[in-house]
Amino acid sequence: MSSATLLGTLKGHKNKLCIMCFHPGVAGLLAACDTNGTLILWDTHKQIKLKTYELGGESGCIAMCWDPANGYILYVAQKSGKIISLNCRTDSQKVVDINGEIRNARMGATQDILVVSVHGQRNSRTLYTLSLHREEQEFVLLSSHSLGIGTSLYSLFLDVDLNMACCVARGEATVVPFEFRTESPYILPLSVYDGHGTQYACAQINKSSCDVMSVEVMKLYKLCKDSVQLITMFVPRLRKEYFQDDIFKTTMDFSSAVLTADDWSSGEQYEVRGVDPCPEGVKKMSAVEVVKKSNQHSKIQQEHLKYKSHEAQRDELFNSFAEQIQKEAGPLEQDMMEGCEEDEWSD
Repeated sequence: MSSATLLGTLKGHKNKLCIMCFHPGVAGLLAACDTNGTLILWDTHKQIKLKTYELGGESGCIAMCWDPANGYILYVAQKSGKIISLNCRTDSQKVVDINGEIRNARMGATQDILVVSVHGQRNSRTLYTLSLHREEQEFVLLSSHSLGIGTSLYSLFLDVDLNMACCVARGEATVVPFEFRTESPYILPLSVYDGHGTQYACAQINKSSCDVMSVEVMKLYKLCKDSVQLITMFVPRLRKEYFQDDIFKTTMDFSSAVLTADDWSSGEQYEVRGVDPCPEGVKKMSAVEVVKKSNQHSKIQQEHLKYKSHEAQRDELFNSFAEQIQKEAGPLEQDMMEGCEEDEWSD
């Protein structure tokens, strides 16, 4: 039976630690924050301190995540309701206040959106989206979406490339997925999975295990009282013989480190490798020629019909129906004035 071995101790914080976060693309880079708001970046391989930031806040930080595309930006959530964007290359900060104190939070960043799940006062649960801190755009609050009232915080399971997330709360049975956009509507609720049995924990499976030809976008394992359930998220598509490249774009590859902590500290260029998830020999949907069906109306008629009112379309339908009946039945007997004199119709 194997046993754990202590590799080293990182000493530097004077107060109780409240949160830690490893960098997904930099080997051995660890961000740790204490209850006094002191944030320290560590090189865990060399066991040395790289940078120290005083973020303030009496209650410290409650959530933290790195920007996967820009590896020098760290996002931090504080109990005061402030979301901080920290650029570790320029040592600059930007702050967004989401109004109101936070009991607990989880956050994650995709390639385009920062998502924050908040458990606020009176057990309110809210999902916030913010624009990422980039040179060409401001770090601002985009939208919010209520997740109802509950005693448990919704954890986030993100797909970095598809801008989607599944929200899961401990002690509940549902899995609530969302799609996020940089334009209105910013938050799009998807079909809720109402599973059997309450969940004690949930884990996301690596995206490489998804069957892209079945348009499978996410897999989760849900731990229940007496079972482990596999949850699979699909996108409904008809022509599954082709690769759906409008859904599965280039995937960010974090199977190996992009930089070492030394290179990151010296300001080396951070560029994540991209992987095309299309299987070899499979034709992409965008390369398939689409045959357009001919329309019985000309372009002028289509424009004319587009602006017709509902009443006008109804009257046109009735008149066409009456004309068709008259053609099939022929002239009526009274129209031929048969059986009586012509002057008798004058009255």
